[in-house]
Amino acid sequence: MFVTWVSVSIGRPFRVDKLPDKGKNWGCATCHVNPAGGGARNAFGKDYEAIAIPAGDKYTAALGQKDSDGDGFTNDEEFNANPPTEPWNRNSHPPEKPRAVNSQGKKFITWGQLKKR
Repeated sequence: MFVTWVSVSIGRPFRVDKLPDKGKNWGCATCHVNPAGGGARNAFGKDYEAIAIPAGDKYTAALGQKDSDGDGFTNDEEFNANPPTEPWNRNSHPPEKPRAVNSQGKKFITWGQLKKR
């Protein structure tokens, strides 16, 4: 008798409740290539697997601060955008943020720019 053990990771519908939007925007497509769920994961799904599952299957601050799709916006910024943008799709992102404030003709550098210097 020959027995093979295969570790299969399948989509879990309860996980969408762990997301900031509770899955209402994209459902299983938030993490999976197949919108029906299961199978290959997209960029956000891979980060969820690496960060959230080991943390007790929770959307953590570390996952929120990660830029899963590499578009320059954190996952939190994408979930909180109005309308929300896809944290796995680099072509879907919030509008560009202004880099400086113009007040009475004077330009001020934002804190984010100072941190990067």
